[in-house]
Amino acid sequence: MNDDPQEQTPGGGSVPPAERAASGAPVDALTGAYDDHSELASHGRYIPTARATPRQAKPLSEWDSRPRILVTNDDGIESRGLLALKQALQAVGDVYVMAPATNQSAVGHSMTFMRPLRVRERTLDDGSTGWSVDGSPTDAVGVAFLGYFGVSFDLVASGINYGSNLGDDITYSGTVGAAMEAVLSGCPAFAMSAEWSNDPDFSLPGRVAEMVARNILEHGLGEGELLNVNTPAEAAADPAEIELTRMGKRVYQDKLLERLDPRGVPYYWFGGPPPTGVSEPGTDFHAVSAGKVAITPIQLDLTAGRLLERIHDWTWGLQNEDEREAAAE
Repeated sequence: MNDDPQEQTPGGGSVPPAERAASGAPVDALTGAYDDHSELASHGRYIPTARATPRQAKPLSEWDSRPRILVTNDDGIESRGLLALKQALQAVGDVYVMAPATNQSAVGHSMTFMRPLRVRERTLDDGSTGWSVDGSPTDAVGVAFLGYFGVSFDLVASGINYGSNLGDDITYSGTVGAAMEAVLSGCPAFAMSAEWSNDPDFSLPGRVAEMVARNILEHGLGEGELLNVNTPAEAAADPAEIELTRMGKRVYQDKLLERLDPRGVPYYWFGGPPPTGVSEPGTDFHAVSAGKVAITPIQLDLTAGRLLERIHDWTWGLQNEDEREAAAE
């Protein structure tokens, strides 16, 4: 009997995804068992649910087996940053790659519901195997968590993104959106981004990602919490200094650009100069602009506590029909 607690979860089978897909046999969503004679056989094949069941955080030397790490991104399966993240985290655990088939930057936490998703096995530039999904970063995490690989995960790492995700960027970022999807499913996660440069070097982000992964696996994150990590294009010191920061304020200068297609019909691009940010001490913007690595804890609970207190003094009672008619006269 397998003593690995993860393998006792639904969907914990060892049949490779390609072999499962080729079999055509339906799978019971609760047990993961194949049944060629079930009533589902004429309707399709269920993939067993394998929601995240991360093991208890503790020193990695005390783990019974290597952590399982899902690596994804929003730049797409062919991104150099994705490969760098995967290679960096192989020193920490067993890495699975599931990423969008194409660039999905700025899609946020979007999920595909109105069409089917297709997954393809891909060969990465280092010769290893990854998988792509023709959807968003959130879709990639969802496909992996809901049983495609037949295992559950201890950590999700999203990135390494081309370009920073600082301050208000997290509301747009597909990189952060993928990490949020993991957290919603109960799995610790972090988003990893590198400041843009003409010739990006992912060696520093890779080292930082390994450090962050080890810390999360050994110490854990609270419910609804994740880390947003940004590295500078050039570190101000060697080794690079780490700063724990709060979210800063992004300043966008977007413009709507109108063009005409060959038939004279207008179409539109969002354009304008690159966004800037308020470089206030203690923020992620200030740290990265000073050549430091910014590590920012964020949470899914967006409740505005001070506003919640203030609106208690507002008038919230609804009028009945007679009161509404009297007020209208």
